[in-house]
Amino acid sequence: MAEPELQRRTRRMGLVLLLVLLLLAGRMWQLQIVHGEHYAALADGNRMRRLSISAPRGAIRDREGRVLADNRLAFTVSIVPGGLVEDREAVVERLGRILGRSPEEIEATLQGNQRAYPYEPLRVARDVPPEVAVAVEEQRMDLPGVMVEQEPIRRYPAGNIASHVLGYLQLASPEDLASYDGYRTSDLVGRIGVERAYEGYLRGQRGFQQVEVNALSRPIRVLGTVPPAPGNDLVLTLDLELQRAATEAVAEQLERLKQEAGRQGPPGGGAVVVLDVKTGGVLALVSYPEYDPNKFLTGDRGAYFAELEKDPLSPLFNRAIQGAYAPGSSFKPITLLAALERRVTTADEVYVATGVVEIGGRVFRDWTITRGLPPAGPVNAVTAMERSVNDYFYVMGSRAGVQAIAATARALGLGGSAGLDIWPQDAAGLVPDPAWKRASQGEIWYPGDTANLSIGQGFLQVTPLQLAVMYMGLANRGTVYEPYLVQAIVSPTGETLYRREPRLLSYLEASPSSWNAVHQGLVAVTSGERGTARSAFARFPVKVAGKTGSAQVAPGRETHAWFAAYAPADDPEVALAVLLEYGGGGGAAAAPVACRVLAAYFGFDGNVCP
Repeated sequence: MAEPELQRRTRRMGLVLLLVLLLLAGRMWQLQIVHGEHYAALADGNRMRRLSISAPRGAIRDREGRVLADNRLAFTVSIVPGGLVEDREAVVERLGRILGRSPEEIEATLQGNQRAYPYEPLRVARDVPPEVAVAVEEQRMDLPGVMVEQEPIRRYPAGNIASHVLGYLQLASPEDLASYDGYRTSDLVGRIGVERAYEGYLRGQRGFQQVEVNALSRPIRVLGTVPPAPGNDLVLTLDLELQRAATEAVAEQLERLKQEAGRQGPPGGGAVVVLDVKTGGVLALVSYPEYDPNKFLTGDRGAYFAELEKDPLSPLFNRAIQGAYAPGSSFKPITLLAALERRVTTADEVYVATGVVEIGGRVFRDWTITRGLPPAGPVNAVTAMERSVNDYFYVMGSRAGVQAIAATARALGLGGSAGLDIWPQDAAGLVPDPAWKRASQGEIWYPGDTANLSIGQGFLQVTPLQLAVMYMGLANRGTVYEPYLVQAIVSPTGETLYRREPRLLSYLEASPSSWNAVHQGLVAVTSGERGTARSAFARFPVKVAGKTGSAQVAPGRETHAWFAAYAPADDPEVALAVLLEYGGGGGAAAAPVACRVLAAYFGFDGNVCP
């Protein structure tokens, strides 16, 4: 009886073993055959990494080839999210102590869109000092999933100079991720300036490296590489040395104005725009104060941004293209052209300026009267421009009418965007007329509004860029070119992909006699016996045609100081506009800055300017 029982037990055990073997075989078949590719991919995911290689942005150079922006190699600390499989909090906290950042900051970076790429490095700290990179490497056993890479970092060798032209880089925002294909949350994107306007050209194509990693997710062997493609280079119309000279001239003049006794409050910021009158190319574009775009690439960029936003002078605000101001007397050439072309006066008509004019039931006083000075007396078109006689322009503007003045202003580039290739777009300013006032304020246009418009006051608003464009049109006797900054785009192989040609923005047709009268009047401003800018250009070797402007702003503050010009007067090459917020008189404050800028352009030393 014992033998059959033993056999039964043996058979049962055999069946159990057979069943176990069948289950194991089935499981192996499922793992290797049915899900083999899936688990092979997971194994490769643990062993293999496809590392993204950042592409260098294209360089930005000035017209002479001088570097305004390029790249340098720097250490970057990255995390492979898929490598943080155990003790994540401890790793993040330990890394935060090395980097001087809170664990929350690091976690916020890890929670971005890169979660879709668990085995690609996510850059958490760019441009770290060498000692930080060494510290990370020394603690690599305690930092699984953390690695140190080298990547190109943007560099702006001139610092603050031309910062409003160039712009700066910041981490890609959700809007950027939606606008640009293939961008990640750790990518740097142009935020303003030409960096933003030409983002698609400057940004290259990232490369990839297939590497084998160890248990700490650190590369141990490179299996293959697809190198990145660098971005295209930009060649600007800007002249770096002229830009530097203009920046220094504005900064030093504003500092002098701060020290003046008896001022009604401190000056504000300033702007300078210099244009090539034959093409529209921007040779200098200064908004002061400026900022350092390099500091937006450091770990304390948030603090730097907050510091700039708190500055009462708003360094991030581009006054040259976005600041809209009343131009004051620098607008008077428009009024004179309108009056001459409407034939409501002639260049030789003698007008006796008494300093007081009644228009539409309102009394308007010349600036000489308000300062306790005698009126100008008999003047014609040239001497009225030379001495900036307000009551002459009140009368001539009223004769010409608002529509003629507005049409002339728009034909010379005012009242609309100039189309500069920069981001954000330059402001449109405002050339007012009766239709605008009725639509915006629900009021009729009064004769006094025309009087104010005639001397560049009232509702009229222009940017420094627009005023420079207007004086380009005066220099060219009606031909206005669209201003631009990028004259060429060059591929990494040296091929010119794009070259800008001059484009007509607008044109004002006027008689030679009208142009001659305006030209003579503007020359008299800088060289006439009683020219309002005579003192600024008394020793200047080149004849300059220009106009001062002092625009009233608010009671208890100095006027905005303007000076706009073109030179040489007989064969113009450049036009410029200078603005000093709350600077005071245009002749005393802005004209000396223009003199220094023109001296730098023509290669004269500082002795030719006050």
